[in-house]
Amino acid sequence: MIRLQSSDGKIFETDLQIARIFNTIKAVVEAATDDQIVDVSMHESAKNKNVAKNKKVPADKLKQNNISGGDIEIVDGIIVIHLVKSSILRIALDWATHHKNDVNDEFNDEMLLRNFPRWDVDFMKFNALTTLELVGAASYLGVKGLLYLAGFTLCDLVGDKSEGEIDDLFSRQVHNF
Repeated sequence: MIRLQSSDGKIFETDLQIARIFNTIKAVVEAATDDQIVDVSMHESAKNKNVAKNKKVPADKLKQNNISGGDIEIVDGIIVIHLVKSSILRIALDWATHHKNDVNDEFNDEMLLRNFPRWDVDFMKFNALTTLELVGAASYLGVKGLLYLAGFTLCDLVGDKSEGEIDDLFSRQVHNF
């Protein structure tokens, strides 16, 4: 198990296989030195090593793994994700849990044609604001399948609306938040 903390402090425990779907988390685990490993079960060379306490994984280590975004802290063995709030992280984890056995998260022709599996289409029944936040989180977490799903869903939600209608849509949802 691995523990992830959202920007608003909520901690989620999830299986490493699920967390590694997020390329940002995968890069943190792979970039960490043996004394920074979050969970000793995550890394073969970390067996019998101490769990990290209050370490930061430097941005340059993330960039070496083609991951954008700032530093992600490892605090008391928990990976702190500063840019994703708990409600959105929960949605991303639910999506990742369903897709944990998928072989490939790369962009493919089926996504281009918007031929998403029925489960994904049904899953994306969120308002425009939540969908927009999910696009940002999927981008930050490096989860292409979720990014394309949320991105295309957002396009469908706002695609035929005028600029004023889009402003009204998001303003109404922010006020009801």
